Amino acid sequence: MYVLNKIEKEFGIKLNDENCIGKIKEIVEKSAYANNTKEYVISYIDENEENLDLKWAAYFLDFLLNLEAQNEEGLLNDYDVLKEYPLSYYTEFEIGILKEDKNLAEAKAHLEKSVELKDTDPLANYYLGSLCFKSGEYKRAKEYYKVAQKNASESPYEKEVKARAYYGIGAAEYKIKEDMKALVKNLKGGMNVLTDLNLAKTIFEGLGLTEVFEQVSKELRENLQSSEENIENLNDYLTNMTKTDLTEIRKSYDIKGASKLNKVQLAELISEELPKQLEEKIKLLDGDTLLKLKEIIDNGGQIISKEVPYLTYFKKIGILVHVETCLDELKLVIPADIMTTLKDILGKEEVLKSVQENDELFKIINGLMQYYGVAYAEDLEKIIHKYDVNYENVSKFIENCGQYSDKLELIHNIFSLRNITYIKNIIDERENYQTVDYYEVPLKDAMIAGANNGQILSSEQLEVYDYLKDKSKVDENQFNMFFKELVIMLQYNYSADKIMKLVEKFIDIKTNKDKNKLTDNIFKLNNNTRLWALKGNTPADAFKKKPVEVEEKIGRNDPCPCGSGKKYKKCCMNK
Repeated sequence: MYVLNKIEKEFGIKLNDENCIGKIKEIVEKSAYANNTKEYVISYIDENEENLDLKWAAYFLDFLLNLEAQNEEGLLNDYDVLKEYPLSYYTEFEIGILKEDKNLAEAKAHLEKSVELKDTDPLANYYLGSLCFKSGEYKRAKEYYKVAQKNASESPYEKEVKARAYYGIGAAEYKIKEDMKALVKNLKGGMNVLTDLNLAKTIFEGLGLTEVFEQVSKELRENLQSSEENIENLNDYLTNMTKTDLTEIRKSYDIKGASKLNKVQLAELISEELPKQLEEKIKLLDGDTLLKLKEIIDNGGQIISKEVPYLTYFKKIGILVHVETCLDELKLVIPADIMTTLKDILGKEEVLKSVQENDELFKIINGLMQYYGVAYAEDLEKIIHKYDVNYENVSKFIENCGQYSDKLELIHNIFSLRNITYIKNIIDERENYQTVDYYEVPLKDAMIAGANNGQILSSEQLEVYDYLKDKSKVDENQFNMFFKELVIMLQYNYSADKIMKLVEKFIDIKTNKDKNKLTDNIFKLNNNTRLWALKGNTPADAFKKKPVEVEEKIGRNDPCPCGSGKKYKKCCMNK
C-alpha cells in the first residue's frame, strides 16, 4: 500500500496490524496540534478502537500530512477512505473548511456533522454560523455564534474566536431586525476582547456589511471624542480592577506587606502609597515621555490613542486608568487626585533636573544598543559604569525606560532594540562566541549613535556605501532605505542568495565583472559591520587570531595548538 510507504518515510515507522493504534496515539501526543485536538483524537481512538484497523491508521496519518501540506486532492482521497469508519469531528471539520469556497451546501453538511459529533467545539460552531449567515439563515447563524462565544475558552485561539463570535452575533441581529444597537454593542464587545480593527473590518466585509461597519466605526469614534470622563479618586477606580492588575501596580512601587490582603485592602494600600512614591517614578522618565505626560495633563487629563508603550507604562504605575475601548483606540484618564499630585511634582526643579540627566543617559543606552542589539540588563549597567560619568539609579532607569520607550524594550532581564524580531536567535548565536566580549563603544560614539538611532559607519562601510550608491538605479531616499535593509539582513545572518536578490533590485549589474565586484563589496560590508550576534564587534575584529599562551614546551615542528593545522614554527611561535 503506497500510503504505508509514505508513512514509513515521513515518520520512520512501519505500521502493522499489531502496532498501528498505539503508534498513531504516540504520534498525535508528540505532535504540535493544540491540546484539545489531541485530546479529541485520542478519545475518538479509544471509543472506536474495535472498529479501527491498519488501513484507518495509515489514511488518518496521511490525512494529517496532507492537511499540513495543504494538499487538497490528497485530503479528499483520504477522506473517501476514512468515511467508511466511524465519523470523526476532526475530519468532518477540516473537509468542511476545505469546501467552504467551492460548494457551500457540502461545506455546511460536513460542518453540521462536525457539530453533531462535538456540539461544544467553538471553531466548528463559528464556521458553521458563518456558512449559515452566507446562505441567509441568520437566526441559525446567531445560535451557532453564541455557542462559539460561550465555549471559546476550549480553543487555543480563545480571544480571536470570542471576538469573531461577537461580530457574528451583531451582524446576525442587524440582518434579522436591523438592530443597530445590538450591532454596536457586539462590536464593542469584540473589540474589548481583542483590539484588532483589521480583524473586525475583515469579518464585516466577509459578511457583506462593509458600509454598515464604516458608518458604525465613524459614529463610535465621534462619540468617544465628545464624551468626557471624570474620575475624582484613584481608589474608586482601583477597587474595580482585578487583583492581578492591582498586584502589577503594587510591584511597580515595590510595596511590601501586601501578600495576604484582599482586593479592597490592596486597593486602599496602593491609594495611600502611590502618591508618596510617585515623585521617584517621575524622576525616572526621559524628556520625551515627560512631555507626553504633560500633554495629557494639558488636555484635561484625558487621551484617546492606540495602545503604545508609554501609555501601557502609565497604566502600570497607576497614573492613567482605562475607561473605554472603541475599535482600536483606548480612552484613558488621570484621576483628579493624581492629577493634583502630578502638577505639584512637575513644578519641582529637582525633578526636571533628573529628567534632563536621564535624557543624556538614554542617549548613551540607545547608542550602545545600536551596536549590541540585545544585552542582559546587568551587563548593560556594568558597561555604563565604565564610562567617566556619574548617573544615579542606572539600574532603575534601565528597568523603567525599557517599558515606556518606543525604541528600547526590557523583557524579563533582556534589554533590546524594540524593532528586533529574532532576539532568541541572536542570544543562541552568541553561544558560539562565548569568548567574545562586548565591543567597548567610545562614549562620544554612543552619544552620537543614540541621537541618530543608528551605528556610526566606519570608513570601510562608507566606501561600500559610496560604491553601491554610484551603481544604484533608484533615488537617494530609496537607496538609503535599501542600505539600511541590507545591513539588517547582515545582522540577521541572511543567506547570500537572499541578500543578492535584494541587492539586484536596487543595484545596476551589467556584467559578470560587475557582479564579482559587487559580491566583494557585500563581503567587505559584512566583515566591517558591527554585528549584534558578536556583541557589537565586527567579524574582522572578533575572529582575529590571538597568540597562543604556551604553558608547556611545544616543539618547533609540532602542530600549532591554535588549531590552524600548521606547524608551530610557521604559525604562532613568534607572536
